[in-house]
Formats: sequence, structure tokens, C-alpha cells
Amino acid sequence: PGGLTLVHTMVEDRNLAGLRDAHESHGANLTVLDNSGQLPIDLARALGYVEIVAYIEERLAGVESR
Repeated sequence: PGGLTLVHTMVEDRNLAGLRDAHESHGANLTVLDNSGQLPIDLARALGYVEIVAYIEERLAGVESR
């Protein structure tokens, strides 16, 4: 229902610890799109979850600098 990925669901639940664990320990993709074409960072921005936005931005900046 809704077409959200696990990453999107963690963002929606404001679960930064779970998101961090999923990404850092299990390689969860932070640039995965949901069924409506929205990135997890887009959802976090829309919900005003600045700490999650900051985390995703830091992770993506690290990927781009490699």
C-alpha cells in the first residue's frame, strides 16, 4: 500500500536510528524511488524531518566525493 520502500517507511516513521542501521550495516539504498517517484530525502523534507535530511545529505555527499 502506498508503494513506499522500507527506507521511505523509516523516514515516514522518523526512525533515524533504523535508517542509519539499514544504510550503514545493510547497504540500504538512500536514493531508491517510491511508486510516485519520490526519494527518501524528498519525503523527509516534506515532513520537516531536518535531522533525517541532514543524515541523508551527509551520506550522499560522501558517495559523490569518492
